[in-house]
Amino acid sequence: TGYLVSLPNVKTQIGEAICRSFQNDGIRYVEWRVDPFSSTQNETAEEGLEKLSEYYEGMKRVDVDSRFVMSISKRRYGNDRNVNYKKIESLGMEVERLISLGKGLPIVGIDFSNAETVPISAFVDVISLVRRNGLGIVPHVGECTTYTLEEGFDDIEAAISFGSDRLGHAILAYMSLDAHLGKADFRGNVYNANRIERLKSRQDEVLGQIKESGSVVEVCPTSNLSAHLGLRSYEDHPVG
Repeated sequence: TGYLVSLPNVKTQIGEAICRSFQNDGIRYVEWRVDPFSSTQNETAEEGLEKLSEYYEGMKRVDVDSRFVMSISKRRYGNDRNVNYKKIESLGMEVERLISLGKGLPIVGIDFSNAETVPISAFVDVISLVRRNGLGIVPHVGECTTYTLEEGFDDIEAAISFGSDRLGHAILAYMSLDAHLGKADFRGNVYNANRIERLKSRQDEVLGQIKESGSVVEVCPTSNLSAHLGLRSYEDHPVG
């Protein structure tokens, strides 16, 4: 797939074909989450601009209001024990340059996605510069892929404190925690009864913060069922 997407005009064809599919389903507004720097040689603003422009060339051929959310993969910036802050600083400069170079593109926000190997707080400077440029903040957080559930709650609270407009998934804030009882976190420490009770109190606090902040939680049951949460059917999904 990576090879095919790298061929000339393929991104343009993909953009047009998918937008026509959306149009046939009666969809009028679409946000494309695209990492502008993935599969590029040097992760530069110029490469990101070229990538997004190729997609947009096909997207704009269809009467669907299509926008871009820059979806940055956290996986490339280390893990919670070894965050590559120098690379994150470089990311910030390239993102700001891309926003400037891409004023002709409908870029509306930034997302930080993929495995939660790096805490969202590590990207605070990037988030601040994006906000200064008038774009939305819509990070993936609370998907239960941090080393501990406590760290997952830390991520959600940090995202709220950064003024995130939407929270991707944040399923940790409303899913049942009882399934973790007796299991070990990714650091080898067991979730005993006392720990689960503390986490439930933390969950109530975090859910209250989400409500008070006005941030919208983006729920994607299909993704949740195909991931690692142990959900076997849509009926099992806790969104209610």
